[in-house]
Amino acid sequence: MASATRAGRPVIGTCAEWLEPTSWPATWWNLNVQLEYWLIHATRHPELDSVSRSLDLYRDNLMLNVPDAYRADSAAIGRTTQEDLRSAVVVVPGTISKAALPETGNLTWVLHDAWLAYRHSMDDAQLRGVIYPLLRRAVNFYLHFLTEGADGRLHLPTTFSPEYALAPDCNYDLALLAWGCRTLLDASDRLGIDDPLRPQWTDVIHRLVDPPQGSDGLWIGAGVPLSSSHRHYSHMLWFYPLHVLDVGDAANRDLLERSLAHWVGFTGALQGYTFTGAASMSAMLGNGDQALTYLNTLLTSSSRPTRCTASRAGRSSRRRCPAPSRCTTCCSPDGAA
Repeated sequence: MASATRAGRPVIGTCAEWLEPTSWPATWWNLNVQLEYWLIHATRHPELDSVSRSLDLYRDNLMLNVPDAYRADSAAIGRTTQEDLRSAVVVVPGTISKAALPETGNLTWVLHDAWLAYRHSMDDAQLRGVIYPLLRRAVNFYLHFLTEGADGRLHLPTTFSPEYALAPDCNYDLALLAWGCRTLLDASDRLGIDDPLRPQWTDVIHRLVDPPQGSDGLWIGAGVPLSSSHRHYSHMLWFYPLHVLDVGDAANRDLLERSLAHWVGFTGALQGYTFTGAASMSAMLGNGDQALTYLNTLLTSSSRPTRCTASRAGRSSRRRCPAPSRCTTCCSPDGAA
C-alpha cells in the first residue's frame, strides 16, 4: 500500500502506480477500492487514506455522475473512473437494460471506507465537511426511487448487484441504504445537526423491506436467488462489512450461516477475496477454525510469490519479476506470468 498511494495521491487503480497494458485501465468502485483500503485502519496508517481525500477533492464530479434531474441533492459513482472520480452517468434504479446497468450503491459503499477512517481518528471536521454531506447525497439518490408497496413496506425498483444480476429489492442496495440512514442519524446526533431529513431516514429504517431470502440464505434480490458461483459477496453486505444485521441475534446468526455455506458451496468463480470475505464472516460467527481454513485456501489457491523466489535443485533463485504490476497475482514459482 505504501508503495502505491499516499493521502495526497490518487486512489489505487487496478495497476496502481505500475502501468501496463491491461483490459482494466481504471479504478473500480464496486469492490476493489473498498477492500484495498481496509488494512490501513487497523495498522494505523492514515497517511495512506487517498480515498477520503479524493472524495473531498472531487465531490463536484460525484454530483455530475447522476442525471441532471437529481444533481441538486444527490451524488453517485459508477463502476469505473480515472483519478478524478468522474464516471459515466449512473443509470437510475428501475432501468432494465444489459447495456446500461443501474449499479447504484458504489458511492455509499466507499463512504463506508471513509466512515471507518473517521471512526479511527474521530476527526469531527472530516465527518462534518466530507462524510456527512456526501453520504446525505448518496442516500438522497436512493430516496428518489423508494416506493411503498401493498405490504406497507418501502421497496427499491430494479438495480444491479455487482457481477451478478438485476433484481428489485437488491440486497446490495438495501443493505447500503439501511446503513446509510443509520449512519446519517448517528452523525447528525454527534454533530448537533437538526436535519429536516431525519424523519425520512428514521422511516426508512423502520419500514424498509426485509432482505430477500430463502431456505438457502440471502438472495441477490426479490425473486432472484443465488444459483451459480459468485466471487463477490455483494448480496451479503448486511453482515459484512456493514454489520447492519447483528449475529448476536439467533435468527440473524442462522441466516448468515446458511448464506455463507450456500455462497461458498458453488465453485468456478471464487477468487482470493472470496476467501478473505468468508474468513471474516466466519470470524464474526466465532468460528476461528473455519476462518483459518478459508485463509489457508486463499494462500494455497490464489497467491503467488511476489519476488519470484523459487528453489531449484536445492538452490534459491531470485530474479526480477516480469510482471511486477500484477498486484494480486504476480508470477508462478517458475517465473512465468
